[in-house]
Amino acid sequence: MAITQQKKIVFFPKDQNTSDKIVIFPFPSPSNNVSKPSLHLFIYNDKIYQLQDYSFSKSCSYQETENLATEKYHYNNSGEPIKSAFLINEADRSEGQIISNNIFQVSTLYDLAFSLIAVFYKDSIAQSEEEYVAKGTLNNLKKVVKLDDRFLTARDVHDTLLDTNHSEWNMIPINLLEDGLAKVAQSTEEGGDIYFKINEETIMNYLLEKVEKIIRNFPKSLPIPLEFPEEIQKSLQYIMACNLLISLIPIDAYKKLIKLPKITECVGKYNEYNKVNAQTMLDRKALTDSAMKVGIESNGVIDKKKPSKVVKKTTVIKKKVTVGKGAIDGFFKRQKK
Repeated sequence: MAITQQKKIVFFPKDQNTSDKIVIFPFPSPSNNVSKPSLHLFIYNDKIYQLQDYSFSKSCSYQETENLATEKYHYNNSGEPIKSAFLINEADRSEGQIISNNIFQVSTLYDLAFSLIAVFYKDSIAQSEEEYVAKGTLNNLKKVVKLDDRFLTARDVHDTLLDTNHSEWNMIPINLLEDGLAKVAQSTEEGGDIYFKINEETIMNYLLEKVEKIIRNFPKSLPIPLEFPEEIQKSLQYIMACNLLISLIPIDAYKKLIKLPKITECVGKYNEYNKVNAQTMLDRKALTDSAMKVGIESNGVIDKKKPSKVVKKTTVIKKKVTVGKGAIDGFFKRQKK
């Protein structure tokens, strides 16, 4: 069995009509985040797909020291786990190969609407994802510079994107662009043609639908404390779903999403519950400490009253001179006053 380092595993859509030639092209990240690399897209069967990297058995970073000690994982100089994959031809297993790489690529459907949202908020640029949740940033919204305030056909929008945005839009067919516009733009029909105008209200409705779809597909193993009331659990789910969109939308779109009445209500309920619950925990701890202190005092273990130290005064006793009757005693007779 041969060992190769050049090849890697790529999972493409399963279809009997798979073409031998698929053109993969770079496309700007929809988050307008400068720290994010470009996407890798391809068009197949009239759909847009994105190639994403996944790793075999990559451990969490906080367990790296433990894994090194137990030799569960081994890492290279770049901090990547050292793994290999077996590539087997089921028709002829003698043609199998071992690929010395822990990374493989999977193709997933890409929603072009996110890229159109990025164009609408083209001046909203972030340096990192930490900026999204930093304190004091939610109120710093920039004025949106619209792509075009007129209703345009999909072809006109396509031409405008090529002129004012990125040349990679040339790889997007008009019919797929029209599908994306239908999700985040107002539309009107005139003379048999459909005209579009990207609108912030439509974008927010679309993002809210995405949030609710994420919530419906959350796994049952979602780490939400079971002791939370049902209403607070739901509020936390909305907050978590919004945060999952951080890698897909510009920072100003995220700020607008958080300020939607439904999301604001969820954030308010969750924060208020945490505030009240934190105070309740403090009060309960104070009562517990007080009860423990009283119990220990009753057993005489601590806080015993120390006996007061008695200071005895030392009195000096003077010796009394005895007056006798001897011959010399008469000499020391007391004189009468």
